[in-house]
Amino acid sequence: MSRQAQEIIEIFKECGREVQAEGNRPLLLNGTDDFWLISEGKVEVFIVPVLVDGQTGARSRLFSARAGDILCGSGSKYDFGLLAAGGRGTRLLRLDRNTLAGHLQERQAVAQFAGLLAGWTGGVMSGIRCGKADEDYIPLSSELSPPSSKQTAVKAAGEHVLVELVGGRATLTGKAEWPAVEPGFFCLAGGLFLSLEPGARVRAVEPPDISALFTALDNFHRILYPGIAVEIEVKRKETAAIQKRSREEHREKYSAALKGFMDVLHRPDADERVKIDRRRPLLTACRMLASLQKLTIVEPRLKRGDKGEPSPEDIARASRFRIREVLLRDDWWHHDNGPLLAFRMADRAPMVLIPVSPKKYLLRNPEDGSSVRVNREVAANLHPSARMFYRPFPIGRVRLRDFYELGIKSRLKDGGTLLLAGCVSSFLALLTPIMTGIVFDHVIPDASQGQMLQIAFILLSCTVAKALFDLTGGFARFRIQSYVGGVTQAAVWDRLLSLPVPFFRDFTAGDLANRSLGISAIQDTLSGVLVTAVLSSLFSVFNLGLLFYYDVKMAVLGIALTLIMIAAAVSINLCRLAMQKEIMALEGKNSGLLFQLISGITKLRVSGTEERAFNKWAEIFTRKRELAFRAGILQNIQVTFNAGFPILASMAIFYMMVQGLQGEKPISTGRFLAFVAAYGAFQGAFLAMTSAVTESLQIIPLWERVKPILDAVPEFDEAREDPGMLKGSIEARHISFRYHADKPPVLTDVSFTVNPGEFVAIVGGSGSGKSTLLRLLLGFEQAEEGTIYFDNKPLDSLDIREVRRQIGVVLQNSQVMSGTIFSNIIGQAPLTLADAEEAARMVGLEKDIAAMPMGMHTVISAGGGTLSGGQRQRLIIARAIVNRPPILFLDEATAALDNKTQTVVSKSLERLQVTRVVIAHRLSTIINADRIYVMDGGKIVEQGNYNELLDRNGIFAELVKRQIS
Repeated sequence: MSRQAQEIIEIFKECGREVQAEGNRPLLLNGTDDFWLISEGKVEVFIVPVLVDGQTGARSRLFSARAGDILCGSGSKYDFGLLAAGGRGTRLLRLDRNTLAGHLQERQAVAQFAGLLAGWTGGVMSGIRCGKADEDYIPLSSELSPPSSKQTAVKAAGEHVLVELVGGRATLTGKAEWPAVEPGFFCLAGGLFLSLEPGARVRAVEPPDISALFTALDNFHRILYPGIAVEIEVKRKETAAIQKRSREEHREKYSAALKGFMDVLHRPDADERVKIDRRRPLLTACRMLASLQKLTIVEPRLKRGDKGEPSPEDIARASRFRIREVLLRDDWWHHDNGPLLAFRMADRAPMVLIPVSPKKYLLRNPEDGSSVRVNREVAANLHPSARMFYRPFPIGRVRLRDFYELGIKSRLKDGGTLLLAGCVSSFLALLTPIMTGIVFDHVIPDASQGQMLQIAFILLSCTVAKALFDLTGGFARFRIQSYVGGVTQAAVWDRLLSLPVPFFRDFTAGDLANRSLGISAIQDTLSGVLVTAVLSSLFSVFNLGLLFYYDVKMAVLGIALTLIMIAAAVSINLCRLAMQKEIMALEGKNSGLLFQLISGITKLRVSGTEERAFNKWAEIFTRKRELAFRAGILQNIQVTFNAGFPILASMAIFYMMVQGLQGEKPISTGRFLAFVAAYGAFQGAFLAMTSAVTESLQIIPLWERVKPILDAVPEFDEAREDPGMLKGSIEARHISFRYHADKPPVLTDVSFTVNPGEFVAIVGGSGSGKSTLLRLLLGFEQAEEGTIYFDNKPLDSLDIREVRRQIGVVLQNSQVMSGTIFSNIIGQAPLTLADAEEAARMVGLEKDIAAMPMGMHTVISAGGGTLSGGQRQRLIIARAIVNRPPILFLDEATAALDNKTQTVVSKSLERLQVTRVVIAHRLSTIINADRIYVMDGGKIVEQGNYNELLDRNGIFAELVKRQIS
């Protein structure tokens, strides 16, 4: 309960009458001259229709009020009213206006009561969709503002303000359809603003007079209730439109069900089965593409201010997959680039590009389902930019089956082609040993030149055919490699970007980059020599059958020799495996160290610690080279063995053949030579496999290194709801947090509230928990105890990505990205150059940019080394505000700015009409804060505005004295 409410509470307790307002006995606030103070519990205030018999209808929530808050009665002339419904044990105290006025004047508590009225007016308006001022805000003071020739806006800067409008009219919070505010007194709560018509003047009334205060409240209600009537009518029309659309969708579903009976006989393609929605062609086009890529499209929830259809990026974000803009250049339709979302040049209508073969595309119109083959004329009518969809891994731990579902399953046709081509090629390879036996057993003894020519022609034909089949298999393998590599690597990066922030605490940037690229290295190895060697060894089974056909004993010997070769290879490779694991770990550690050293090269130079940095790198590199040398020795042993063993094996085969000549049925020369040729092919295939296995040993440590990324669970899940458009209300209740379970808590029982549009500062000494609290508000960390709320919704129940999209953030370690100034300001947002220029103007950066060689398109390096500290800081602030987010989090955002620039930035931020939470060490920047929370030892120890905290002579006052001295 606030301090300003204590005096008012005493008045209500002495003179008021207790009223119950529990959930089953709600209270209709229809007394024009009545006020209610909540003495116990919590109350939800609703808009309700009031029926003829006095009963109320369906409730529409406005806001929540707590113990110590005031509720005001108003004699509404409309068929609706405000209803207060509390929880169990909720108690209200009722007092009439005249009695209250007398006691307020007697106890000189009018200013405190004005603060409570601000809570009422601000609360009511927080539940109503408010507009935004297109014009700049003018400062509000006790002096009349000068008359303006154009429309201007004035905003309440503190918790509450009583204003007097003179010489003109105004509109409340940009609601032009509401009744105008006439000259006189008016209640303007913190966060609300008045749009003044030309000629109107306004002043703040301080301290407030009781008569003027009640007049201002009546004028507020005179605007509020007709405004609510307008909002109800708008909502009624929106509901009617939704119901109409629902009926149309039901009719379309009925038609689709009837069409489904026809599809039983004629099975359409996946994209053809998508229901056509002519009213939303972009959504239909995305659904067609999604059906081809096994994606599920979720219709995004339109935010306040959105018009028409959502963008492709909105659809991708709601459906939880990635999207990328690509350029359609040259003869792109002759190459398989996968399904694409294109746009017609003339009207930007969405179109679907579907590959039907490696060199053929179809263009499908989502408005009528018609298709046409893409040629040069059709391609010329398409916009040069298109969108490509990227399918992610399923939420949860990634399994090997997920890799199969993501990439390989879509290329089973190419896999079948590869297997068939390899099988036929292996069969054709059998002709060489067979023909060798025929030549030596029959053709040469008979001196048959004709048969020799025929065999030569057959072998030549088989060689050409085998080459063609090998080429076909190679193309199929390449298509599998390129497709699977692209989709799996994109999915790995999507997973990496979706992981919670604490995951990155255990790895360096270079190490993570090295780990994430492990999937690509594994895929290259599997689709390269290993696949070829394994397929060759499998198909060499045909040669094994040929060996048994020629001589069983020598075939058994050949198998025994091959097993010896495999056993030796396995033994050597097992020794290398442990070394490969450590080498991979050292490579990741070395990559991370190099990234850190290069990023901090300036600090190394300043501190003169280059030698220490070199020694640290050399220690890791030397160990890595030592292991690589030992692994190389084992590889040389493997190569030597592979080179010498075939000779020994041939000697064993020849020895058995000689022994066989002394038997009853010696093998013929032709059959023996055919056996030797078949065995050579059989042994060569397995030698190739052992060499490939040797090269592919790195797959195991690579997989072990990438597994932490695949095993980690993303920070969002499908159960979390879309927060909608945030209004700017933030609340933390009893937050406790520690970074490690065995370490002391960093935050202990922290609670605070930020109302929409407020400027709240958090201050304290180093290590007091300020930045940690900000990380919790951003969802970077999870509280050990307590809950954080945005617009009265628990943060852990909301889609954290959608919450962050509506927050502008400047952290202590925020960095400038490599690229142009324009791209640094707008990022990936669909904004224009004018938006970037306006953001630069608001932070006082427009003159600096104009002086640069290419203005907004000037290229800067990562970290912004060519910019001054103040320029970098302003650029980062411009990036945070360019989207006009409803909430701003600033962690010492103006520390690098001079006083003049700081004033420009501060005034611009005040005009934004957003909720600001500022962590400040430079206390002169928070003099105008609505409320300041002082932290010490992980707790909030003081709160109030700047002057109140100074008067208490506590920790805050001590901090101010230190900076002044």
